Amino acid sequence: MSDLREEVGRRIAALRKAHGLSQDAAAAAAEMSRRYLGAVERGESAASLDTIERIARAIGVPVARFFELAPQERADAEPADRLASVARSLAAGVAAEHVKRAERVLRAYFKDVDPKPAKRTAKTKKKAPKKRT
Repeated sequence: MSDLREEVGRRIAALRKAHGLSQDAAAAAAEMSRRYLGAVERGESAASLDTIERIARAIGVPVARFFELAPQERADAEPADRLASVARSLAAGVAAEHVKRAERVLRAYFKDVDPKPAKRTAKTKKKAPKKRT
């Protein structure tokens, strides 16, 4: 199995789930068997471009989304990019009222957060508990 095939398969599965579709529903909309869609999602089957296009249409996303490496998956991503990417994937298909509620929660959380991480000093380092003898 190729790493790319596995990564694309994981992205297909994640986007399908983010859009609230079961494998059965997505497979039916893409006019393929659930077993084949599952094999594509697990990276066990190399889907043709036509098949990938049908899956994208069934899920309701552009084909390019299957090939994007999400910021939360990149080791060098900025924290804000990672958070935005997670929020985007979680909010996909969610009612506007829920998105507004999540925004209020995030604003309240980050209101009191120091933007620079605290440096650990000798005072802030936890000491290991003493062993009993």
